[in-house]
Amino acid sequence: MDPELFYTVSRELRTHMPAQAVLLSAASFYHPCKTRKNPLRVPNAMAKARWSIPRRGADCGAYTATMRWGGVYRFTPRNYIDWLYPTFRTLKNTLLGITF
Repeated sequence: MDPELFYTVSRELRTHMPAQAVLLSAASFYHPCKTRKNPLRVPNAMAKARWSIPRRGADCGAYTATMRWGGVYRFTPRNYIDWLYPTFRTLKNTLLGITF
């Protein structure tokens, strides 16, 4: 079985991206804001690109937390879960064995 390669998206999805598997890092979408509860923002183009992206993967950003943030996450596990749902919900998507 060949490994599946994911294109890593570090800042934003584009509607003109080719149909390929993508990996989104939560640390790349961290943006502190006092008017929002969740410091992780949902990618702007996700709603438009949702059906053209065949598979999506999520990364919690452990490398960034370890190497750049002094070993401390700047968002809570609840923030991460709340970011995953609107970012990844589709009938075709499976994350950690859970179909959204």
